[in-house]
Amino acid sequence: MSLTTDIVRFWEVSDQVEGETCQGVQADGSCESIEIPDCEDRNVYCNELPALTVAELTYSNIPDPAALTLVDTSVNIKCTEENWHFDYAVQTDFVSFHYSNNINELNLTCTEYGY
Repeated sequence: MSLTTDIVRFWEVSDQVEGETCQGVQADGSCESIEIPDCEDRNVYCNELPALTVAELTYSNIPDPAALTLVDTSVNIKCTEENWHFDYAVQTDFVSFHYSNNINELNLTCTEYGY
């Protein structure tokens, strides 16, 4: 948006939001006063990741280091202890974990829909 003043001290506005920016519109299209709302954070964020005690989080893509839940942030989560895996539920009649998929590493990327 660009604001300039005319000879009679009214504002001339280019690239305005029609009906929002210009208050007291004059016959020549200039404005008696200008209304500009505060800036607002329009970023999309994912939920915070849960606190993990025996896992390591490594961020590989960080658009903003101050906001680790911002869209496009990527994180690798890995169980750090040998033979430790994420405790995903298995069916109740499961006899052994031997044949299950033992997942000990995840790669997540925050998208506009979440992780």
